[in-house]
Amino acid sequence: MTVRVPNLMGKGLLIIAIPALFQLIFGISLAYIGLKAHEEQERETQAIQVLLQAGRIESACYTITKECVRLSVEKSVRVIRTINAATQSLDTSQAELVNLVKNDVVQKTNVERLLPMTKLFVQNVEKIIEAIKENDQIALTMSAMQIRNYTLKRGAGEEQLAIIRQVEESRLAESPVQGEKTAFILLMLSIGLLISTILALLSAAYFLQDIVFRIYNISKNAELITIGEEMKPVMKGRDEIARLDRVLHSMAKSLKDATRRETALVSNAADVILCIDKSFMITTINKAAQTQWGYAEGDLLQKRVMSLIPSESQESARNFFASAKNTRNSETSDLPIICNDGRIKTFSWNVLWSPEEDLLFCVAHDVSELRRVENAKRDFINMVSHDIRTPLSGMAIFLEMIPMGVYGAINESGTSRANALSSALNRITAMVNDLLDIEKMQSGQFQIFKNEVDLNNLVKASLEMVQGYAEQQQITLESECKGKMLACDEARIIQVLQNLMSNAIKFSAPGKIVKLNVVQDEHDTRFEIIDQGKGIAKDDIPILFDRFTQAKNQDGSKRRSGFGLGLAICKDIVERHGGKIGIISEIDKGSTFWFTLPNDETKKSEAQTSVAANT
Repeated sequence: MTVRVPNLMGKGLLIIAIPALFQLIFGISLAYIGLKAHEEQERETQAIQVLLQAGRIESACYTITKECVRLSVEKSVRVIRTINAATQSLDTSQAELVNLVKNDVVQKTNVERLLPMTKLFVQNVEKIIEAIKENDQIALTMSAMQIRNYTLKRGAGEEQLAIIRQVEESRLAESPVQGEKTAFILLMLSIGLLISTILALLSAAYFLQDIVFRIYNISKNAELITIGEEMKPVMKGRDEIARLDRVLHSMAKSLKDATRRETALVSNAADVILCIDKSFMITTINKAAQTQWGYAEGDLLQKRVMSLIPSESQESARNFFASAKNTRNSETSDLPIICNDGRIKTFSWNVLWSPEEDLLFCVAHDVSELRRVENAKRDFINMVSHDIRTPLSGMAIFLEMIPMGVYGAINESGTSRANALSSALNRITAMVNDLLDIEKMQSGQFQIFKNEVDLNNLVKASLEMVQGYAEQQQITLESECKGKMLACDEARIIQVLQNLMSNAIKFSAPGKIVKLNVVQDEHDTRFEIIDQGKGIAKDDIPILFDRFTQAKNQDGSKRRSGFGLGLAICKDIVERHGGKIGIISEIDKGSTFWFTLPNDETKKSEAQTSVAANT
């Protein structure tokens, strides 16, 4: 048969219930003793009242007898009044005595024997008074003899003594029994109190051994988990503490497995993962240091990381690590490392400061090849800027001079072909400029120069930039400007407006209208370019401002040639001004490209200030 061990709640209730039960018995016993004491006090009070009333009856009889003797001598009204008062007191005491002994059979019998005697006594007293009033000596003498012989000697006096004797006998009979009961109850209470105390001590000892000690073992296991040592065995039992211990062991196992997997992941990671203390000393590092840097793991422990960084980059490295310590977010920067074979490789460092560990957690990713490709791309862009733009500029000037007759007269067909070549050349130049702008944005060389600009002049200059293209496409341009001055980079905002209006013209059918609206309120200046083209699908709108992205026709094909950089450049320029850009479009209902620039007065004070690009 399996004995079920009570759970923690059952044990707690058991520990509380046993002493509580004895306390309940102790309380009931005290209440019983108190009740008995109260009953005894009531009986004692009743006995005193019986004795008092018996004494009053005796006193009244004595007073009446004495006053009767005085009446035979004085014969005054005052004496008669005294006799009447004593007689009334006698009646009252008899009534109270009857009420007091109504529940006592013996005393009730004694009182019933007393009452006729006192009644006879009163009757004789009345006869004495009448005899005295009528001066009848014979009747007076006979009534007096009856009072003396029957009432006082044989009657009332003996019954009064019987009542008093009964009271005393009851006291003597009950007193020893009640004393024995009280002594017995007090003895039992003392024994119960002793047993309750012993049980309370045993319960406390059980609590300490079964609960407190096991909780201590759980806390000890928690400490062993933190220091990575083996835990104590799993507790036996089915109560809450035992279940908690099993959960703790299960959690420790899961934590150990997770730590093992994490350690394996860190050890086998391709990137170099290391921890640096506040003195730039390497405290831990993974195996990738050997493959990436050429150093064995043991050679780098307790070595300063600055010794691996070229001297010309150490100052920037210190500033980078210091910046990482002063922020809660991770910081990223490129730092070179001197490898064991003497080569210098560039790594992208991602660093996070842990105040609890007082360490810098670092991940170093090899970006040497990536930076080489970026440098090659930058060189290519520079080559495009110098070796391609210069010939393109020369060709543009040449094509502009042909229709002017500088190289002789040409027919209408030649002029048309020259204009077509000039338009194609302008598109190529615009594409090259977009490539150069996007490269400057990525490399951090793109700059914004703000100054106070008249909005009307800004709108006029922007329209002039696309007027020829609009006439060529047979598009009507309209504008409305409700504003005055704005702090911005005029050339860059004209570039944005030119790009957006050129797109609106490009994707509008001949005979349509493209409108430029400018509205300035208290906080912002809003620019809107509204066309009547075919619109843009909702699926294309979220990616429309991404680099190298173009909207598609309804059949899924690209609309026109180009790199898809114009809108990305517009977005970057607007955001560098602290503004926002967006589009409202619906198929077959045209599109509205809009952007807003802030009117903040504090920004106006930054006129002629160069705002460096943020990559």
